[in-house]
Amino acid sequence: MLGLFKKMRNRNGEPAPQTDESAATAVVADAATATATATDIALAGPEGGFAEVVTASVMHIGTRPYQQDALYVTGFDRSSEWPEGQGGKAFGILCDGMGGLDNGEKASNMAVYMVKESLENLESFEDIPSFFAEEAARIDLAIQEECSGEGKSAGTTLTAVVIFGGDLYWASVGDSRIYIIREGDIVKVNRDHTYMMLLRESVRKGNITPEEAENHPLKASLISFLGSGHIRYIDTNENPFRLVRGDIVLLCSDGLTKSLTPAEILDVVESHYGDMDSAANDLVIKAFDSSDGPKDNTSVVLLQYFE
Repeated sequence: MLGLFKKMRNRNGEPAPQTDESAATAVVADAATATATATDIALAGPEGGFAEVVTASVMHIGTRPYQQDALYVTGFDRSSEWPEGQGGKAFGILCDGMGGLDNGEKASNMAVYMVKESLENLESFEDIPSFFAEEAARIDLAIQEECSGEGKSAGTTLTAVVIFGGDLYWASVGDSRIYIIREGDIVKVNRDHTYMMLLRESVRKGNITPEEAENHPLKASLISFLGSGHIRYIDTNENPFRLVRGDIVLLCSDGLTKSLTPAEILDVVESHYGDMDSAANDLVIKAFDSSDGPKDNTSVVLLQYFE
């Protein structure tokens, strides 16, 4: 029934392991208060039919003194059949900034703004992976020029998805995640670009043990992000992923995935089927309440597709 969808995952919603890095596509904001938006977007569905995408987004500052996450998800004015200037597209963007209060916030907001502008103006869907690769390179340079210097550095992760008709395209740099949820399954379609990715390859080759990889002090360090001056990895899908009625696409910063497991995320989202606003709010609340320790910024974007 799920075909390709099942082939994309293994246990815990992780992507199937790659035996070679080239096998995956590598083209080159109050502590207890969340802010949320929820909208519906009308699209031209596959076969020329009518489709709807219900979207929501939430940002939670956690216990941090500042908000370095940034996001955007398309909205829709029900008085018109097509979102003005969006050409029948629905898209979501989420970035997690790094580099301190000023620069991290600036980097993530720059990235979201620049991708948003480009996606709004995107007219051709013939080569989305190249489009995302070019965008990432352009934003990488812009962040480096604008946010670095005087002994400061800045960067941000990037996750972006765009739906055209029934086709989904995505791109990611860093360790923010993209999940697809379908009929009781949850799949992470991108990789975490952290040092752990390289450690796992060393485990596969027999150079280190799984225990050594798991206990490595730098395992969570990013090895690819925007603003570095060299984007080492960017994950995209070469071919569009065909959505079916009810599919949910989730973008999230690591504040969510450090607090909730994929199974817990799935339970929350599926308990609010068709109500992405409630699902988004419940996710960040459960993440915040998951333990008594410090909490990172936590942000989510949800898009649910209906033919």
